[in-house]
Amino acid sequence: MRMSARMAGVLMVLAMMAGCETERERPDMDARMGGGLTAKDLRTMTDQMAPAVLKLPQVAQNPNKITIVVKGVKNGLEGEHTKDLDIYVMRLAGLLSEYGGDRVAFIEENRTLRPMQAEELGPNNPAVAAGVPDAKIIPQFFLYGDFKSMRGPKSTYYLCTFKLANANSGEIIWSHMYDTSTWNP
Repeated sequence: MRMSARMAGVLMVLAMMAGCETERERPDMDARMGGGLTAKDLRTMTDQMAPAVLKLPQVAQNPNKITIVVKGVKNGLEGEHTKDLDIYVMRLAGLLSEYGGDRVAFIEENRTLRPMQAEELGPNNPAVAAGVPDAKIIPQFFLYGDFKSMRGPKSTYYLCTFKLANANSGEIIWSHMYDTSTWNP
């Protein structure tokens, strides 16, 4: 009798689970739910920017690959200062690698590289002990973004700016803006 009560309980749980496993509808990732940037904004802005970077004379006409360090996105969004926006510059870097891998090479930031080297190569390894990057591979450019927003009574305006700067001189050789606005709920 005990076994059949347990079995009935198991069967009942399985039946309930099967009933709950109807096809769930995914939310529309491109819809603005209460404002903010969407997945569509991410795709649109980075899809526009990658070809523009690859057409730059410093990239397209360079006989060698250019070396870039991705620095991330500075978040200046009103009310969303803690939100990590690096996905935007990461997608742009991914597109540049995918479509311009023969012309661009990405170098890891020192703050990420050094701890990994120390962990994997050991602290006494010459690369780790020297604390300087390989002289043959030095960054030529920094890729980064700066996002701002301005909230009004009825809408919020977003300005997303990306820059490619010369690592030695600081000259910004490329800058692109993407802007959009949302209705405030």
